[in-house]
Amino acid sequence: MIKRIVSVCLFVSTAASHASYNNQLLIDTTDARLWQGQPSQLMVVSLGGGDSDNVLILPETDDFLITAGTPVKLNKGDESGMGYPVQLTPLNAGTLTLPSFLVQGSNASPSAEQFLNVKAPTLSDGMSIQVKRSAEEIYLGQSIRLEFEWITSLHPRSLKAVNILIPEMEHNVIKAIEPALDDRVLQKSALHNKPIGLPVGNRRITGRWEKLEEKRVRIFFDYVLQPTQSGTFEFPQPVLLASVDSKTLSYRRGEFKGMRYPPHFDNNFFDEVGNSDSRTVERVMAVGDPFNISVRSLPEGAPEHFSGMVGRPEISVQVDRQKVSQGDAVKVEFRVQHPDLEVVTLPSLKTVLAFNRVFDIPASPDPVSYEQGEKIIAQTVFPDDPGISQIPPLVVNYFDPDSGQYRDYITAPIPLEVTPVKQFNFSDSELPDDVQLINQLVPSDKGIWSHLWGQEFFNKQRLDDRQVWLLILFFVLLPPLIFFIRLTPVLHGVWLRRREKSPLAQFRLHIQSGNEPLTELGIYLSRRSGLSPAKLNVVGIRRHMVSLRVMPDTVDNLCGWLDQYQQQFAVASDPNSSELHNELLRIVAQIDHQLPDLSHTESTGAFL
Repeated sequence: MIKRIVSVCLFVSTAASHASYNNQLLIDTTDARLWQGQPSQLMVVSLGGGDSDNVLILPETDDFLITAGTPVKLNKGDESGMGYPVQLTPLNAGTLTLPSFLVQGSNASPSAEQFLNVKAPTLSDGMSIQVKRSAEEIYLGQSIRLEFEWITSLHPRSLKAVNILIPEMEHNVIKAIEPALDDRVLQKSALHNKPIGLPVGNRRITGRWEKLEEKRVRIFFDYVLQPTQSGTFEFPQPVLLASVDSKTLSYRRGEFKGMRYPPHFDNNFFDEVGNSDSRTVERVMAVGDPFNISVRSLPEGAPEHFSGMVGRPEISVQVDRQKVSQGDAVKVEFRVQHPDLEVVTLPSLKTVLAFNRVFDIPASPDPVSYEQGEKIIAQTVFPDDPGISQIPPLVVNYFDPDSGQYRDYITAPIPLEVTPVKQFNFSDSELPDDVQLINQLVPSDKGIWSHLWGQEFFNKQRLDDRQVWLLILFFVLLPPLIFFIRLTPVLHGVWLRRREKSPLAQFRLHIQSGNEPLTELGIYLSRRSGLSPAKLNVVGIRRHMVSLRVMPDTVDNLCGWLDQYQQQFAVASDPNSSELHNELLRIVAQIDHQLPDLSHTESTGAFL
C-alpha cells in the first residue's frame, strides 16, 4: 500500500507571503502517484490557526473513496495551523477531479479543485475475486457477514504490493468487526495450519488458503460489517491490486506451500509499490461486483432499557458455585445465542437495580469469549446481602423484526445460598493451648496498637543447618566457576576459527571476492555433501540432494538458479550480477542448514 504523506509549505518567511495564504485550506498532490484502487495518504492543511474541535467536511464524489483521520496541531514559532490526514482511494482511472474540502467551524476558504492523473492497472486473466454478503436489507443494529474469495493461478510468492480494497469496509458509516472464532472449531479444521496474512485497506487480516487443481490457490476470509446509520448505500466494485514480477515468477514453478513467515509478519504481499516503469514488473488487478445495502431504521417507541438487539436471543445463565459466604466471588456467565453474535450486547449488571442493590459489582466485566456458537459474557459479583436467595433474572429488551414490536426477554433465576459472615474482631481470635505470642499486641494509652519485643526474639538469630550447607556448596563451586569464566574467551576463539574454515564460510568468502559462482558451488557441494564435480548439473544435484533429504522446495530453487545462470551465460550476458549472487548465497545457506552433519565436514548452520 502506498503511504505517501503529501505536505505543503505552511509557513513562509515574509509577512506578505504569509498574508496571502492566511485562512486557506491547502492540499498539494503534485508528487502523488495514484493507482486505481490504491489508497494514498494526503494532508489537508488549514493555515492561520485553527481549533481541534473543527470538523473536516469530506466532499461527495463517485471517483474517490475518502476517509478522514485524527486532526493534528501544526506549529512553527508563533505560527500555527491544523492538519487533517485524509486517505484517498481512486475508484476510477484517467484524469479525475478532486473536489473541494471544507472545515466546519472555521473561516478558512475551501480548497481549490484539482485534477489528478490516476493510472489503471491491467486486468489480469490469472486471478479473480468474489465477495459474497449475507444480506442486502437489514435493520439498524443488525450485521451482515462478508465472505471474500481470491483464486489465483499466479504463484502467491511472486505477487508483491498487494492491496485488497472492499469499499464497504472502508466506509465511514460501516463498522468492520472481526468474526467470532471458536478455537476448538479451528483446531478441528483441516485449514487450521494454513493461515496467510492479507493487506485489506489499512488492516492486516489473517485469511486461509487451500490448493486447487492446475496449481491454482484459493485465499479467503470472513468479516462482519455493522452499519451505524440508516439509509441506502451504494458501494462500488471491490478491487484487488498486485505487482507481478515476471522475473520472480519464473522461479516459482512448483506448487504453493505457504508463506515463509507467520501471518502476523509482513510477507511479500505487504511490499511497497515499486517502480512502475520497470520492464519486469506489471501492476495488475481483479475486480468484483458492486454492492448495495438498505439499512432500515428502528421504529419509534423504544423503551428506556432497550439493549439495541434486533431479533430474539436465547440466553442461559450459569454460575461457578451456588453456595458461597458473604463477600465471596461468584462468577456469572450469560451464554447468548443470536444470529449477530459479534454485535449483540447485554445491559451492564452495574446499572441493573436487581443486581447492584444486593451485589458488589466491578466496573468492567470479564473478557468476552465464544464457544460452540455462543457468546459468553461473564461478570464476577460479590454478594453483600446475606438474604440473597438467587441470581435475579436479567431483563433484555430487543426489537422483533417479524412483529415490529419491542419485547422483553427474561432469563431464568439461579438459586444461590449465601452464608452470613460475622465481622472479625481481635477478641474472637483463638490460639491452641500450646501456642503463645512472643510479641504481644497491647493497647497503648492513645488507643494505638504497639509491639512489645521480648529478649527471646533477638536471641533466635543463628544459622540453621540448611544455610550452613548452602555456604559450603558455594565455596566448593566457586573455583571451577572462576576457571570456566576465564576459559570462555579461549573457547570462543577456537569456535570462531573452526567456523571460518567451514565449507559455507569459504563459499561465501570466495563469492564475495568475485570468483566464478558455478566453480565455487561445485567446490562447496563436494566438501559439504560429497557431490562429485562431474555431477554438477540439474539431474545430478537433484538426485544427490533428494538422497540427503533436502527439502524439495530448496532443491527446486537451486535448480532454477542453475538454469537461469546457464541461460544468461549462453547469451553472453554478465552472469556475475549481484542479484544472482545474493540469490545463490541465500539458497546455499538453506541447503547447508538442511544437510545432515556428515562425518567428513562440519556446518555452521544459518551463517548468513
